[in-house]
Amino acid sequence: MGIVLQNTENTIIAAEGNLNNVSGIIERPKDEHIRGYIRIPEGYKYQRIMMDYQTENLILHFVTEDDLTEVARTWPSEHHPLSDAEAREAIAYMRGNYEKNTKGCICHLCLAVCGEERHGTIMGWCGLDGTRNHSDPEIFILLDEAYRNRGYGTQCVRELLRIAVEDYALPGVHGGCAKENIASVRAMEKGGMVRYGTEENGDPLFRFTAKEKAEQ
Repeated sequence: MGIVLQNTENTIIAAEGNLNNVSGIIERPKDEHIRGYIRIPEGYKYQRIMMDYQTENLILHFVTEDDLTEVARTWPSEHHPLSDAEAREAIAYMRGNYEKNTKGCICHLCLAVCGEERHGTIMGWCGLDGTRNHSDPEIFILLDEAYRNRGYGTQCVRELLRIAVEDYALPGVHGGCAKENIASVRAMEKGGMVRYGTEENGDPLFRFTAKEKAEQ
């Protein structure tokens, strides 16, 4: 396989990746050895394929239009179901952010939390919010009440920290929760975050750095 650089009457000049075990430029005759040509259409835009993440019991899922019904049912918009139009808008927002997120920069990464055996059911949401700081995002986890206190929050924290460091090369992640939310406190501590202080109202603050991940 190669990239055609120039097309002449009887030959093509191509850049090939395996020319005597090295890459190089070669002029080839147009004969039976050429089996076909692939042309990338004008205006083509690469669409990155996003693979879901998996923990011990969960799938952290990149939503698509196929998830419309579940997004409408569960998306945290003033705690009431969305219309189909609102759900489509929410999906478009999330997928737009998926494309913006790059190494060292998180705009907003929102993943649907699904059970390994019930992939089509959204149990809640989790992710990394870089609204305030793209290189130092805030972790968030929103699980439906029926799925709390089962260790799922801890699994989400661990996986999100791994994603931050390994997939997006971020130097750190921070987080916080209400001081009364003992389950969230435990999830962040068990997931690998360190409590370093409190807000003025006493709500705890947590931090994780890539250096800590490397030392584990």
